[in-house]
Amino acid sequence: MKRQQYLITQVRVALALAGRGLRVQLRRAQFLVPSFMLPLVLLGIISSGTSSAAKLPGFPDTGAFVGFIVGGTIVQGTLFAGLTGGIAMAADIEGGFMDRLMAAPVSRVSLVLGRIIGASTLGAVQAFVFLAVAFVFGARYSGGVVGIAETALLASVS
Repeated sequence: MKRQQYLITQVRVALALAGRGLRVQLRRAQFLVPSFMLPLVLLGIISSGTSSAAKLPGFPDTGAFVGFIVGGTIVQGTLFAGLTGGIAMAADIEGGFMDRLMAAPVSRVSLVLGRIIGASTLGAVQAFVFLAVAFVFGARYSGGVVGIAETALLASVS
């Protein structure tokens, strides 16, 4: 019974820290702009510049070229999400927040898991946003809803 209560407490700590990490990233535009805007801008630039290749004689019918490019956009977004999560953690260390957490009677694993859960959630949200934007501009996903969910899951694990 005591072990179960301890595990529940650690899960609550990890989820609270994940929520805090997401709130910090949502409040600071310098964390969100690179994570969302730069991949979307590059998606637009690359897909518009390379989509003219589909008009060449003998080029296979691939549908909208943006559907091909969106995978790289998702990878770039998850890389930025991890980078901004690391920057936020460095700010917490520098500001003394991590020192206070280390003094608390919680597992160190919960502290790390909280950060990982927060960054994973942001990666999944980014994947959904990028896939939705690409869909609006003509991308079609042969995997359907299951393929979209799998893509978001992979983005959150990255």
